[in-house]
Amino acid sequence: MRFAFVETDLSAALHVCVEQPIDDKERAFYAANFSEGYGQVMLTGVLVVWKLDRMGRSLHHLVKTVSGLSERGVGLKVLTGQGAQIDTTTAAGRLSFGIFASLAEFESELIRERTMAGLQAARARGRKGGRKFALSKSKVRMAQAAMANRDTSVSELCKELGVKPVTLYRYVDPNGNLRDYGKRVLEA
Repeated sequence: MRFAFVETDLSAALHVCVEQPIDDKERAFYAANFSEGYGQVMLTGVLVVWKLDRMGRSLHHLVKTVSGLSERGVGLKVLTGQGAQIDTTTAAGRLSFGIFASLAEFESELIRERTMAGLQAARARGRKGGRKFALSKSKVRMAQAAMANRDTSVSELCKELGVKPVTLYRYVDPNGNLRDYGKRVLEA
């Protein structure tokens, strides 16, 4: 079985039996670019990390990463810290990690439920989410009338409205017809 180390301090990892460790240059690459570069570690049987918090941004991200490793037949061994008992090559380690995965899913669902409840409460108070429109109703009507006239200079119209041409064309087409943004402004 081969081990790959993703950490800057390898001294504690030396207590683990290693047949063909990855050299310092490769280890530094994996530590710096773990999320992009961990696919290169798949040649080994077990990925060894110094601490669990070094491996993922959040519990949800960690669960997804370890699931990806497991699908490729790679185990995870944590050497120190809160997750030191985790070794996904053993049944007990998989159980521990399964509990973490359940907690991550539960946390994700709670966040989603709270967000939806907050949005619903805001709507009940008459608030709408999202960015405000760049043009008011009167400016959209003015832009619509000006764009319908072939003699209109788009750059001068944009200066007058205080927007860039891209924004103007989001509301009104070159012939003066309303686009989706323009319709939404007039309906509001």
